[in-house]
Amino acid sequence: MTVVGGRYRLGRLLGSGGSADVHAAVDELLDRPVAVKVMRVVGGEVADPGVRAAARLRHPNIAAILDAGRTAEGRAFVVLELVDGMTIDAILGRAGAMTTDDALTVVGAVLDALAHAHAHGVLHLDLSPSNVMVAVVDGEPQPAQTFVLDLAGSRAPAPGDAFVIVSPEYAAPEIATATAADERSDVYSAGALLYLLLTGHPPFERSDPADVLRAQVGETAPRPSDRAPAVPAAVDRIVARALAKDPATRFASARAMRAAVGDARSVLPIPSPRPASDGRRVPAPSSTKRLPVVAARSVPPPTVAPRRSVGSLVLAVLLGSAVVAGLALLRPVADDAQGAQVVATSASTTAPVVVPTQTATEVPTGPAREQPRGLEVPALVGLDVDGAQGAVEALGLLLAVAAEVDASAPRGTVLGAEPSPGSTVPPGSMVHVTVASGLTTVPSVQGEPADTVSAALDAAGLVRDPSVLTDVQPAATAGTVLRSVPPAGARVPVGSPVRLVVAAQVEPDPTPTPTRSPVPSAAATADPSASPTPGGAPAP
Repeated sequence: MTVVGGRYRLGRLLGSGGSADVHAAVDELLDRPVAVKVMRVVGGEVADPGVRAAARLRHPNIAAILDAGRTAEGRAFVVLELVDGMTIDAILGRAGAMTTDDALTVVGAVLDALAHAHAHGVLHLDLSPSNVMVAVVDGEPQPAQTFVLDLAGSRAPAPGDAFVIVSPEYAAPEIATATAADERSDVYSAGALLYLLLTGHPPFERSDPADVLRAQVGETAPRPSDRAPAVPAAVDRIVARALAKDPATRFASARAMRAAVGDARSVLPIPSPRPASDGRRVPAPSSTKRLPVVAARSVPPPTVAPRRSVGSLVLAVLLGSAVVAGLALLRPVADDAQGAQVVATSASTTAPVVVPTQTATEVPTGPAREQPRGLEVPALVGLDVDGAQGAVEALGLLLAVAAEVDASAPRGTVLGAEPSPGSTVPPGSMVHVTVASGLTTVPSVQGEPADTVSAALDAAGLVRDPSVLTDVQPAATAGTVLRSVPPAGARVPVGSPVRLVVAAQVEPDPTPTPTRSPVPSAAATADPSASPTPGGAPAP
């Protein structure tokens, strides 16, 4: 396995973002587990001012930065405290939306971490569910033990930047438009994260990440309670204030939002009920992306309208300066497992915006059309998650990632679906898919002829390293595989090279050829002083 910095032996891949990969690792000098984030691009500063400032942070909800350096290939890396837990992405993918109590507990810990970082001049600016981790004990997440990762991972965009590097579903409008960012930009991301925890959805979902950024700038998200009716009105108000487009209308600081979250949690019933979300569809894992800057727009602060009971009729969509109104009958609470169809309204006509939701139903303007009684699940195996999501949503179905498993396919490739392709299901049904984790297991090729193992490595999604090591083992047949590097059974990223150690030809030890000693003749045994005479007779 690869060693970086002369001491950190990289192990399994923990996660990947838009610019870096994070591996579990072992610090061989101090014999302790760590995490190592390795940048994908060669070059860049090893420890820029942001990394150095973040390395000075010490807080129970922040994964500490322990070291930094550069790989032999010239890639910068950062060594982090390894947290034994799961990211928010993974937790939601396994169990769906959190209870209100758990969601507030997790975000409270995140806000504590942000408040500490802000007090020391460090902004996150790319907070997302992929860089918030919750400790796991006996297989159960512990919301009170939440850690913020990658605090030095991003920089504030500069005015005039053509691109921004962000997780679009959680980016504040000022990040999307490359205008001035500050502590309140992290407050916005914390509000988007809270929205996700409560509902299983980010505030805005679009197939194109650039469209998500435009929605962050110019649209108002539905209230969390529209998707999860158990969410209290006080929590709706916290989310609405955190997601205000104008930073001046948000909470002034992470500490101020933390106080509001604590107050809301203190009056929750115990135990808090699990929210009934709209199908609990969990989006594909988020990642940081490089996206074009969005043009700034003037949008009035969002308002939280009085809560309507589920079953009311509401749909208002503003298009240009005209208002086109329609009605959609919402399912009652008892049927909410498939998702109440709610679209938020806007009272402003000066800045009209379209506010779609994942499960909103268009109201036909012509004669009423009969809804299909059943939809056929499409073939999904082999598609990536985004492609599978587009395929099912085009039919009026929803997608959820049920599990990630090791396979030879690239990460995110769909390996199976339930219900199976060809099945007929009601509109709005959930299709659960199993996807590739991006990791595979090195197969055992010991004892196999070296020139025949490429097929086994290909089948495992691995590449045979053209260089071969040899070793002498007298009992092994020359040309057969003795072992591999990495060894058989190791979990490695798909596409990793595997080097073979092959038995060398054993040359036999040379042995001396036996020689025969001549038998002495009678003459040789005679008196050496005697001189031979002609005829062979001894001299008298």
